[in-house]
Amino acid sequence: MFGSFKNFLKEKTAALGGLQREHSDNCGFRVVNVEVDGSAASAGIEPYYDFIIGANGYQLDGDQNKFKAILLQAVDNITLQVFSLKGQTTRSVTLDILLDENDKLGMTLQWADITPALESVWHILDVIEGSPMDKANVVGYEDFIVGTPEGVMNGERALGDLIETHLNRPLRLYIYNWYRDSTRQVTIIPNKQWGGNGAIGCGVGYGALHRLPTPLSGPPPQPGDIAFTNPLAQAESPNEHSSNFNVNTDENLFVPAEPPMVVLPHQQTSASSPIPQYQQRHKKRSARIDTSIEDYLREEEINSRKNDHGAPELPADPSTIPPPPSISSVTKPSSVSTSSIGSI
Repeated sequence: MFGSFKNFLKEKTAALGGLQREHSDNCGFRVVNVEVDGSAASAGIEPYYDFIIGANGYQLDGDQNKFKAILLQAVDNITLQVFSLKGQTTRSVTLDILLDENDKLGMTLQWADITPALESVWHILDVIEGSPMDKANVVGYEDFIVGTPEGVMNGERALGDLIETHLNRPLRLYIYNWYRDSTRQVTIIPNKQWGGNGAIGCGVGYGALHRLPTPLSGPPPQPGDIAFTNPLAQAESPNEHSSNFNVNTDENLFVPAEPPMVVLPHQQTSASSPIPQYQQRHKKRSARIDTSIEDYLREEEINSRKNDHGAPELPADPSTIPPPPSISSVTKPSSVSTSSIGSI
């Protein structure tokens, strides 16, 4: 009896836990299919990438009857909160409801968890020339593997396991290109004898840094392309581009970039003054030495002579120094006797 009761509690606990996970904030109605001429296609809803998480301000919890009740209460249109895998953004979409048709929204929905869809993305990095990926025209850093017709891919190892099970036989992959915002199907034949490393010949990135980015509004700029134009720039012809916008031709509207006019004090009375020419001025250095420093050095030189050798004081004027004596007035020393020099 008690064993049956324990099993009953386990079943109820598991059921409640699964219901809580199913109704978590990470779930939504995934768009599986969109009719070409339906309201969803006109509003820009995309299959596979979009999840409907709310309607008319109500958060959806997976209850289909509640969703149908919201649709029945709507008169002409309904506002849906749509979460996109591209850039992980949420937007509001208004759909017109067609009362004369059974399918009011023009799309097929399925309640699903958003987290596995976010993680089932592999970013193509470097593609080696001549590899199976290169032969399938897969573009590195632009393409993402988002799925396969062969089955469901969940987890980081899902792609590697899929390649191993399709060695030397065709493998179909869904490839999303974020430069062109388009999805295509490619077929590769993984093999390890193609002449390089690996079975597909490319680098693959996985994780939070390799999620699907927000689509570009157009193709990326190429070398030499004009990134942007200035509509305020003066056209070569006054009538050029006149149909797109009107440009004020007043000369005082835009002032050319010129050096500011400097008005000197003695030129303030003049109505207009030319722009001064700034030239670098070099100060002239005088070759004249300060006389006070020269006198101080001469005085110190005289005192040094007196203290060292008792030399006579030099006259203040160098021109009064007497000339040297003549040769005839110099007294010749007496001859030295060689007998006084002895040998050692």
